[in-house]
Amino acid sequence: ILAPYVLEHAGSWFSVLSRVEEVAPGWTSPRGTSWSWTYLVSWNVVWFVAYCTRVELVTKMFAARDHRIARCSLPWTILLVMIFLLYGNLYLGGVARLLVWDQIASPDQAFPTLVGALLPPILAAIALTGVAAAAMSTTDSLLLMSGAAVAHDILRRCIHEPQGVTRDERYYLRVSRFAIVAIGVLALLGSLPDIALILQIVSYAVAIVGSTFFFPLLVGLTSRRVSREAAIASSVGGTITTVLWIAWTLMGLHWAADVHPVIPGMVVAGLLMLVVSVFTAPVSETATDEFFLERT
Repeated sequence: ILAPYVLEHAGSWFSVLSRVEEVAPGWTSPRGTSWSWTYLVSWNVVWFVAYCTRVELVTKMFAARDHRIARCSLPWTILLVMIFLLYGNLYLGGVARLLVWDQIASPDQAFPTLVGALLPPILAAIALTGVAAAAMSTTDSLLLMSGAAVAHDILRRCIHEPQGVTRDERYYLRVSRFAIVAIGVLALLGSLPDIALILQIVSYAVAIVGSTFFFPLLVGLTSRRVSREAAIASSVGGTITTVLWIAWTLMGLHWAADVHPVIPGMVVAGLLMLVVSVFTAPVSETATDEFFLERT
């Protein structure tokens, strides 16, 4: 919808990139105009970890008809993401820098402002509805998984079943619904103080989740040697380190701000997983047999 209007008002790909480089030198470089190489690497690690630990994305693979379709979907997804990055981030980002940058208070407003400036009202509504639909798709997946985690993984499996407490499915369904509402409200309240920092808040949340679950997931799915104590130590240590690094960054400490919190969090989590596994007994074979066809 937006492409022909952008081409008419801003010009071709190469024209836009050359013009935006004149307006903001360094804008088209990998580091942009302000990032250091360490922060650039950190930022890429953040999103690599994010997509490795986002269980709601993994669960979508189970919707495939068979394993062949599931495997074929991965390279096609990567191709579409690369096209989106080249067109959306570079080209449309450059157009926004040329046409509407002086009209916005935050980079998050660039796309809606650009759409409103170039498209007729009806087409602008359709384009922005697509963005909202994508956001809602991710949000409802996360909320549904959060509710299920609270009701079934924590309350049912970790509290009720070890104590011999039996509840029917309707009880856990009510708990799940309540958890979804509560988590949604908390997330909304957390985003209200400074909406301009949503992307930064998301990156910090991803860093915490990644430092908590990356190594337990990775090692737990590939090796029988990992122990319960190692997984717990990795999760707790990675979480604490990441939260502390975020706090130091927000306090304005320069040595902390140069590296995204996910890096120290992952380092500590990985070391704890390795060291604690050496000194503790692995999980029993009866618990891992269903996940490993052969001994590893």
